Amino acid sequence: LMPLNKIPFTKEGYRKIEKDLQGLTQKRKKAVVSLQTAREMGDLSENAAYKGARLELNSIDREINRLSFLLKQGVVIETKNQGFVDFGSLVTLDNGTKQITYKMVSGYESDPSKQKLSIDSPLGKAIMGKKIGDKITLMTPFSQTTYTVKILIP
Repeated sequence: LMPLNKIPFTKEGYRKIEKDLQGLTQKRKKAVVSLQTAREMGDLSENAAYKGARLELNSIDREINRLSFLLKQGVVIETKNQGFVDFGSLVTLDNGTKQITYKMVSGYESDPSKQKLSIDSPLGKAIMGKKIGDKITLMTPFSQTTYTVKILIP
């Protein structure tokens, strides 16, 4: 069961956010120095270096706030259920012409180009709870694709 108002993450996804936050914290230190240097150049109303440094610092601060929120609200979910598709599972689907393997993750971690599929996406919802050999038919406005669960690694 998921704690209320918590965001599920795989262990790898949570660690990546921690690492990204560390990198941004270092980047922020450099941006503060750049801002101070630009401020010392004089008239701030026409100082492009100051405006650029200020924008960069604001951007870094927004991303630090976002990542901090994710870490505060995030909870690492270990895959417990064996034998069916669950959060954190690695699943291989076959549509008759090709096979593709996905890691089942939350929407905050999902990246289909890296084979990370959100459990809340249409395909993710359709395959959650399925077992090896189960078939899923996914309807789109222009087509219908049937997938078979081929490999399942909890």
